[in-house]
Amino acid sequence: MGPARKVSAGDPCRLSELSGFDDEHLLRRGEPLAPRWPNDVRYAMDKSKDYGEALLDSVSCRLPVVIASPRLAEFLKGHAGESIECLPLSILDKKRKPVKDAFFIVRPLGLEDVLDAKKSGAVRDPGSDTIDAVKRLVLDPSKIATNLVMLRLARYMRPILVRRWLAEAVAAAGFTGMAWQEPADHSSV
Repeated sequence: MGPARKVSAGDPCRLSELSGFDDEHLLRRGEPLAPRWPNDVRYAMDKSKDYGEALLDSVSCRLPVVIASPRLAEFLKGHAGESIECLPLSILDKKRKPVKDAFFIVRPLGLEDVLDAKKSGAVRDPGSDTIDAVKRLVLDPSKIATNLVMLRLARYMRPILVRRWLAEAVAAAGFTGMAWQEPADHSSV
């Protein structure tokens, strides 16, 4: 193990504190939030020395949502259409001052029951049909509607899934900050 890397302000930030929307658990659900989305939602940068202050097209955060620059949000909306919504928010820097640029929470609408729970090694929440963890993600492609390019799973709402061609298009367009993982490599146990 080498020496610790020094983090500078030019390194990517991470968002840690959401304010202005008290029902953050609803961000994982599939119902539209735009009709009741407040106009003063803010997401503050993590103040720790482990993160910088640079804003990428996709900004890392503690919630399982996509925080996107206007350019990335428009790109995703252009490919996913009405199956996603883009909710505006302000980002606060480490001094808790708003940054100039607006950003968006980009989230799929609806929840898709396409996870093969048995093959995924799903661990269920006792007393409900919610899945707490999986050994890996195994999907049933025959259940995925062909028009869906971004989706969130029913009962296991952590990851946001995208079609491979969309991930490749995002990369080819030069967007920064996206982190991709193969479904089979996703494990939460």
